[in-house]
Parts: sequence; structure tokens; C-alpha cells
Amino acid sequence: MFAPYPRPDENFIDDESEEKMEFLIRVIRSIRNIRQTYNVPASADAEVMITCQDEDEMQTLATGSEYIERLARVNPLDISMDCRPPQMAACEAVSSVNIYVPLAKLIDVGKTKDKLNQRRQALEKEMAKVNQIIGNADFKSKAPPEKVKAIESQKEDLDKQLASIDSQLAVLDKS
Repeated sequence: MFAPYPRPDENFIDDESEEKMEFLIRVIRSIRNIRQTYNVPASADAEVMITCQDEDEMQTLATGSEYIERLARVNPLDISMDCRPPQMAACEAVSSVNIYVPLAKLIDVGKTKDKLNQRRQALEKEMAKVNQIIGNADFKSKAPPEKVKAIESQKEDLDKQLASIDSQLAVLDKS
């Protein structure tokens, strides 16, 4: 005996609830991205401050605060309409919401700066090699187009990595 294939019931589809949940997911993802970017230990609860411009978004965040606290390892969570950005805090924006994660208590700032500076020096050496290759007129004329494209792509990737490190160092220098 076979049962009929289930059919969706349009009465249970709620676009507004889906939008609110997607918004919460983006906020949680942003907090987790900040934690990963600055190597915040997974076991450490992070203090997070969220400022809202929109009353509806604030209500959505307040309603979903338990999800944020649990899935992004946040404690305490401060959601308000007007919050002064803390010193040395990483920031990301989602919609009209600004998310601040103060880093001073979560990471060893000195060690993190040293690691970032070492990484930056290594990337600069690699960038110098790539620039030397690209600057060589014989390379562009004799190398296959795929190889030229790969080297140019590598240069763009190195530029992005250096920009990311510079922005991280700028946040850590705000003390």
C-alpha cells in the first residue's frame, strides 16, 4: 500500500517569518565571522552590542536574542537604538543594524597584532614576487594566456588579503 506524495499547504507559508529568520541568520553569521576573523576562541562567550535604526528590526532581534546568544556564543547581548561604539571593537553591518564585538577581553591584542604583521610581511614578499613576474615584458609575451591570467588573479587575491589584514590592524590599533 502506498501513501500519496505529500503536498505543500500554502496556509502554513509565512513570508514575514521567513524574512525575520533570514535576518537573524545574517546577524548570527556576521558575529561568527567576526569571531573567526580575529581568532576568538570558540569556548569564549563574546560581548556583543547591536544598534538598530529600525524598530521592527530591534523587535526581531529581541525576540530572537536566545538564538543569537546560543548560536554565536554571545553573553551579554545588548540591543538598543543608540549605543556608542566601544573602543577596539570589530564592526559589521547587516541591513540597518551595526554589530559591535569588543575585542580587548577576548584576545591577546599584542600577539594578534604580531601574527597579523608577520602574515602581512609574508604577503608583501609574495606580492613583490608576483609584481616582478607581471612587470617582466617577456612573461606577458611568451607565457600562455592562462598562466598570465592565473598570476593576475593571484595578485588580486593578495591585494584582498592585504586589505583585510590592514583593516584588522586598524581595529586593533584603536585603543
